[in-house]
Amino acid sequence: MGAELEAEFTLFDFVTITGAYSYLDARDGKTGKKLSYSPEDSVYAKAEFKLPFSTKLSAGVRYIDSRVDNAGEYMKEYYIYDLSVRHTISENASIFANVDNVLDNREYQVVNKHPMRGRTINAGVNVTF
Repeated sequence: MGAELEAEFTLFDFVTITGAYSYLDARDGKTGKKLSYSPEDSVYAKAEFKLPFSTKLSAGVRYIDSRVDNAGEYMKEYYIYDLSVRHTISENASIFANVDNVLDNREYQVVNKHPMRGRTINAGVNVTF
């Protein structure tokens, strides 16, 4: 059983705030035990700012609640922060850069005992025809 809620608001024509919340009570139908790797709560929030010269800057945060692994041990909750910038060159082309996991959090684990990658940076060009 679970529920999700998502909202998006635009403020002053240059700031867009997006947020999402998810509640999940995932249990085995036979035993009633919590299912592995299923956080009860997760939250996502992002703020996007329209800057001059067709540029957008966004910052986001993801929160994942503690959860149990296959052995029934609890795994720590974690937060991940992301940044991105996009500049529109024309109607059909833009350039972008992203930094995922800005604070280089290497302690979070999606699967127990398997540390996740640290900070990642990527950039590119989008062209549509």
